[in-house]
Amino acid sequence: MCFQNNNAQASLEYLLTYGWGLVLIATVIGVLVFIASPVDSEATIFSSAPGKIMIKGASFLGDGTTIKLQNIAGGNIKITKIVFPTGYSNCLVNGVNPLDEITVGIPFEILAGGEINITCDEAAQTVDSILIIYKDPAGLEQSVSITPSKPIVEPVPPTVISSCGYVVTESGYYMLESDLQASGTLCINVSGTDNVLIDCQGHRIFDLAKNGVGVYASEPGGSVEQLTVKNCTFDFLTLGIWVKDVVGGTFRNNVATDNLKFGFNFENLSNSLVEGNITTNTGVAGIAIEGNDNLVKNNISCGLGGVGFECSGLNNTGFGNKGPASNPENFCDFTIDSFC
Repeated sequence: MCFQNNNAQASLEYLLTYGWGLVLIATVIGVLVFIASPVDSEATIFSSAPGKIMIKGASFLGDGTTIKLQNIAGGNIKITKIVFPTGYSNCLVNGVNPLDEITVGIPFEILAGGEINITCDEAAQTVDSILIIYKDPAGLEQSVSITPSKPIVEPVPPTVISSCGYVVTESGYYMLESDLQASGTLCINVSGTDNVLIDCQGHRIFDLAKNGVGVYASEPGGSVEQLTVKNCTFDFLTLGIWVKDVVGGTFRNNVATDNLKFGFNFENLSNSLVEGNITTNTGVAGIAIEGNDNLVKNNISCGLGGVGFECSGLNNTGFGNKGPASNPENFCDFTIDSFC
């Protein structure tokens, strides 16, 4: 009996001494299981909420994209919106076009443990996230970002825009390497062209006379699909970004200051993401959105002559936004979460 007690004591001492190491190893293995892709994948992808929506696998090939997710939220969830960034085309979620089904009020219900299968005809050329908005088992709205760790397909060498008055007529990746002066022009004009990514890399587009537009996009009689504008600063213009009839756009991490009318003016925008933008000292509205089924997330619109956020349309979702306490928003489906 004494021998058995000695063995038990020795085992307990061993666990107390080395147990933390076993826990650490188990934790590392668990993390790797959450983020690891299967062997046929060309890129690892990450879930921003791996305890709720787990990555099961991914395949990124030249002729298509497949992403397999699993609901481990502890109960049934209802997906209400999915926002795809530039580079994904003809995407289906569990065999259904989300732009046709989810956004007209028919959410996907995913049972506990059920799979979410995303397939696209063409591989993405961006590291931007797919954003999934869903109601958790308690009915609360949640979001998760699905992000590749590297470009699924390496982007072609970018086209450098070196002066204002530039008209984009071909799909592709465009960037700035210096500040540009608008001088009363439409500095960058996306003329009815789909699948365009504009990255200013933190550079400014400005016009001290407040008589120009930073980025303009339109398609008379149609729509511009999959337009991304990011990392731009717009100073002393009439409008920083002015787009019309854009579907599936992404407008992220842009700054607009001291513009005459609007920081960002979106007319007839649909199924798009407006995220992480900042506006100050604009005359009419910091961020104006006319359209349906858009996600407006983590934007700041302060120090204004007009309203912070101005909306018209249906099913526009917003959270994490900050606006002026005196006049934060007009006619928006969402409320402002914090005040300047």
